[in-house]
Amino acid sequence: MASIRSIAATALLLVSAAQAHFKLNSPPTIGFSDDNEGSAPCGSFTPDFTKDNVTDFHVSGEAISLLLAHPQANWLFRGTLDQTAASNWKQLFPIVQQKGLGDFCEPSVTAPASWVGKKGVLSVVADGPDGLLYQCSAVNFVEGTGTQPASCKNATSVSASFATDSKLTALVANGTGAAISVGGLMVLAGAVIVGFIFVLQNTLSRLLLRNTCALAYIYLEPSVITTRTEACCFSDTFVRLRAISKEEPKPFEACSDQPALQA
Repeated sequence: MASIRSIAATALLLVSAAQAHFKLNSPPTIGFSDDNEGSAPCGSFTPDFTKDNVTDFHVSGEAISLLLAHPQANWLFRGTLDQTAASNWKQLFPIVQQKGLGDFCEPSVTAPASWVGKKGVLSVVADGPDGLLYQCSAVNFVEGTGTQPASCKNATSVSASFATDSKLTALVANGTGAAISVGGLMVLAGAVIVGFIFVLQNTLSRLLLRNTCALAYIYLEPSVITTRTEACCFSDTFVRLRAISKEEPKPFEACSDQPALQA
């Protein structure tokens, strides 16, 4: 039988869920309004560094703890040096999808080292059943790694994984489903180069087929035959061609007047 303590904890969570979309527990939020949480960029609140509880955010890793009152949501963690929270948002961590309502903590979210010594705004945006929801923290960006607060924990029913979300990435200048890194850019550049080489090789092969004549027998699979002209120009004497129609191989003696094969 469930203990009185566990029953009470479950009841408390259900009460919290009935009263909130999500709550930013750490760093402390500049304000929370359940009714206005869908108001960008900070859930209807405006940062005021003369009045808000401004806390340190360690650029080498800071914990962000949340309470989700929906069964699923995608999280965007972003930051800006614009103290009005109006612009220049930068994505700080890959988008995370939480499944299961309750406490969730991302233990080490980083920020650019160039932000050290400056004040700014941390924003958490949730994309859930009720649309986009916003909360913000006013922070000092400092060196080092932060210590995890007591609120940094995950409910037993919660799981998380990286995800893509076009609505969230549209909110930041560097928006990605997964974080962009130098290594990632190198892989992307390599893929582009390989693709270019493949196209160039294919083009040169076709030119050779058009201009090289030699006595030969060649069987070409349907997937690589684009035109009868290209196939038969390999030899000015005789080429056996496996047609896409699966007919028996046929000889071609001329190259200038053959129609294109249809897939």
